[in-house]
Amino acid sequence: MPLVNTAAQAWLPKTMNLDIDHANYMYGTLADASLAQAGQSVQNIYPGMVMSLVGNRQFAVYDGTGLPIGLSTMYRTPNLNEVGENGFFSVAIGGPSTQVTVSKMVLDSSAVFTVPSTGDAAYVYATSTGLLSNTGTVAVGRLVSVNADGGITFNLMEPADMASSTSSTSSTTSGSTSGSTSAAFRMPTSTSSSTSESDK
Repeated sequence: MPLVNTAAQAWLPKTMNLDIDHANYMYGTLADASLAQAGQSVQNIYPGMVMSLVGNRQFAVYDGTGLPIGLSTMYRTPNLNEVGENGFFSVAIGGPSTQVTVSKMVLDSSAVFTVPSTGDAAYVYATSTGLLSNTGTVAVGRLVSVNADGGITFNLMEPADMASSTSSTSSTTSGSTSGSTSAAFRMPTSTSSSTSESDK
């Protein structure tokens, strides 16, 4: 994968294991960049992990504190580092009709995702390690489908909707939902609720 070395390139998701439709993008740097430069260990980041805005265009993997802002569009691992030479890193920000498909690598290993046959909402939540789960206290999206490769497709909430979800949605267990839709959550009018196969 080529390095991202201009701000213009950093706005665009360019990586495998993540499909995004109708999102906004924010670029900045990682809050732990100084650790990487000092040769210390840093957390692996995968496309689709939940990110927080922790400073002036500074991102960190969501750790359960504060509020998430969007999803990583890039890898930062010892074997695949898509962070640019100027430290640019991009995050997908949800809009009124944003839909994403993520691979199972960013799903919590204990999560069980199921689209309710009743048409009730099933939410996607952020864990304290930036992964996605079917239970939690901070919703980041609404589940659309569970895909054949183990990944999921969901509607990504706008940052303001993620903030309001902390008090208006409840945890789901075994794929069912007991919470109600956030008043601020705006579902896309053209999104189908039928299961779709991911070919990523």
